[in-house]
Amino acid sequence: MTGISRRTFLRRTGMVGGGLLASAALTACGGSSGGQAVSSGKVDLGVWTHDPGYVKTFTEMAKKLTDAPGGKYDYNLKFTQADSEALVTRMVSQGAAGTGTPDLIGIVISVFPRVMNGGIGKQLLLDLDSTIAPVKNDLLRTAPYTIDGKLYALESDTCLSVLYFREDEFKKNGIPEDVGTWEELAEIGARLHQKTGQSLGMVSTGDNTSVTNQFLQLLLQRGGGYYDEGGNLILDSPEAVEVLDFMAKGVASGFLISLPDPYGAPNTAALKNGKLIATVMPNWYNIYGLQSYVPEQKGKWRMRNLPASKAAGTSPPRSAAPGSPCSRTSRVPPRPPSCSGRPT
Repeated sequence: MTGISRRTFLRRTGMVGGGLLASAALTACGGSSGGQAVSSGKVDLGVWTHDPGYVKTFTEMAKKLTDAPGGKYDYNLKFTQADSEALVTRMVSQGAAGTGTPDLIGIVISVFPRVMNGGIGKQLLLDLDSTIAPVKNDLLRTAPYTIDGKLYALESDTCLSVLYFREDEFKKNGIPEDVGTWEELAEIGARLHQKTGQSLGMVSTGDNTSVTNQFLQLLLQRGGGYYDEGGNLILDSPEAVEVLDFMAKGVASGFLISLPDPYGAPNTAALKNGKLIATVMPNWYNIYGLQSYVPEQKGKWRMRNLPASKAAGTSPPRSAAPGSPCSRTSRVPPRPPSCSGRPT
């Protein structure tokens, strides 16, 4: 094989689309095809991610690729960790300066629209159309990462959301674990809050990413979304109104508790003092939330599929199912609510 550029290297070696990275949206920066040509040996790749938990996974995968029979490359990953918003800001600013952009970057789905404006994505990111061509029909979704018909990122963790709940508190307060609908759970939650001051869910009132994530989980379950398959904005929908109305009424009744940071100190306090005994969260919340924030509550938390909804929207509600790595169950046909959370 003759010498190839870093841009071509990323395509040919499977570093993009080959399972190396697993952040909310994986993309390769391709604004420049410069850099020293590589035909074998050590390859340094700069990887930016918001999640420290991914560093271990990426490192292990890089070693596996390096040690694979017939492997010609010794992958050396150099990680930069920061909040996803900060990573994109830095990528854009350094891209404008013409230096210092990463080879691969993980971008949370709620942040990705920042690179869809003003030609940013087309200038800084590598389009992946030829890379994903053999498996294009098998990809779960590509619309959120498509700009002018070209794909610039891959969904690397389609984690679904479930209802986490305190089994001991549910039994203590006579709450059935198999409540069928959100409306029923909201009524139970309102009565519980009036009696004990506890809540069965949360609504974020803090930063935009947290607000977006909490809203998006319920919106996707209802069959709504931000964009359709053509990349057109569809947020102005009956489903969006239903979800916002449900959340507002939930906070007013005490069924839902409002927290400025659902991943930080306010959430930890609500969990520790028993004010929050159920919450909708994606699969990573077990490790990054419960095990980190309230290790003393080990064995008390359970998870189940999300309740259905009686709301009359344009699309049928869909529930997440337990049992998978993301712990979701779904109705048929399944279209699980996808999370894009920000582990801290």
